[in-house]
Amino acid sequence: MSRQYYYFIAGLPSISLDDTKLGYSPEQFREDAKAQLSDADWELLLLLHLMDEFPNLLAALYKQNREFPNESLFPETYWQDFLGYQRQKLDNNALPCKDEYRWLPDCVSERILEALALEEMPEYQNLEHQLFCAFFDYTVKHQNGFVQQWFEHERELRNILAAINGRNHGIAFAEYLIGSDETAQNLAKSHASDFGLGKDHPLFDPLLRIWEQNNILFREKGYDVLRSKWI
Repeated sequence: MSRQYYYFIAGLPSISLDDTKLGYSPEQFREDAKAQLSDADWELLLLLHLMDEFPNLLAALYKQNREFPNESLFPETYWQDFLGYQRQKLDNNALPCKDEYRWLPDCVSERILEALALEEMPEYQNLEHQLFCAFFDYTVKHQNGFVQQWFEHERELRNILAAINGRNHGIAFAEYLIGSDETAQNLAKSHASDFGLGKDHPLFDPLLRIWEQNNILFREKGYDVLRSKWI
């Protein structure tokens, strides 16, 4: 971040992972943050939430009848207008970027443009995977250290869970792993019970212990605890 926000942070309510009801919603937090943060830092906050917006973007692209979650960054019209702008770019590549889309990484626009340029739209799952791969490639080179390391941690977590779930359900998962780092290669090729990661990998054992719980809600909370501990 370019500034320190002592007053803003001191005014935030205390929130615990054990809280079952929150009096301070993500929407309220973002509203307060937007009023306090510099433009550059606000865009970093948006970037941290961008992956959660991909289903909304794809729902608009594939014209799915999907209700946008209340915690979404933008209303449905934002992504519909973005797609309209992208279709205009197909006819005029020199079209200047609109201010409301300048914060979006180029990789998002590029993947959407490529899909729109095809005679037939790619399968939803394939385009979704392309978006995730392009986004993680972008964040791994990000100049902000926290952003870079956070998404590297998130990629590792998601890849390991994809491998554990894929092997358990007999699904070919290798093609849906993100990146080509050593962990991804081990997950894709190893037949060992620990995918060749062993105790040297800080995430594998904790994730496996959480995944082995029968309670799905407990699993999801466990993954969030891991993320919180890393932060």
